[in-house]
Amino acid sequence: QIMFETFSVPVMYLEHKNVLAMYASGRVSGLSLDSGGSTTKIVPIYEGHALKHATQRLDVGGRDITDYLLKLLNEKGCSFTTSANRADYAILRDIKEKHCFVADNIEEETKKAESDEETQCARYELPDGQVIQIENEALFQSSEILFQPQLIGKESKGISDLVCDSIMKIDTDAEWNGPLTSGCKQVMFDNIVLSGGNTMLSGMSHRLHKELMAKPGVVTTKLKVIAPSERKYSVWIG
Repeated sequence: QIMFETFSVPVMYLEHKNVLAMYASGRVSGLSLDSGGSTTKIVPIYEGHALKHATQRLDVGGRDITDYLLKLLNEKGCSFTTSANRADYAILRDIKEKHCFVADNIEEETKKAESDEETQCARYELPDGQVIQIENEALFQSSEILFQPQLIGKESKGISDLVCDSIMKIDTDAEWNGPLTSGCKQVMFDNIVLSGGNTMLSGMSHRLHKELMAKPGVVTTKLKVIAPSERKYSVWIG
């Protein structure tokens, strides 16, 4: 009603955001992993159609990472308040976007951080000009919840397992009433496209690729995780 009556839009078409993100990458088939503020959705797309029966969802997003970063920093002695404090929350979100990263190997990264806490730190300047030191451990542990949701009490698989589950659910009984080719699963593994603000975290595409290649059901050597530079806005571009 708002679009038609207020903005006088003559025609409106609704499309799945994962499909739009796939279009933005120049593809019509592949696996779209979109991670935003509150959720992460993994959708196989074949010839422009979202295969709903194989879609996977993880209720972990950017706000969860920020909240977990708040908890970790407070445990390290920082004095940030809850997410209800907008000023502090804006600072935490900025720290996340500038300094948080995905560890390539969480065990090795943790050992490295514990062995030399003084050098494994990031510098961040607060709005008042004060510079604080943030231990790297909090920066990579906060983003780890995408791969290990149980860290924040979520009873769900991480994104690597969900990607595999999604692709393995593809069969010839797709809801869009079209036959899938025998190489469809191969197409999905070869075209995993990331989108959404969360996927901007440094190291995410490499970690995802590494974990997928280690899965027993993955036999392809062409597996590719594509992280377009404009992926934060891929849905709009599409």
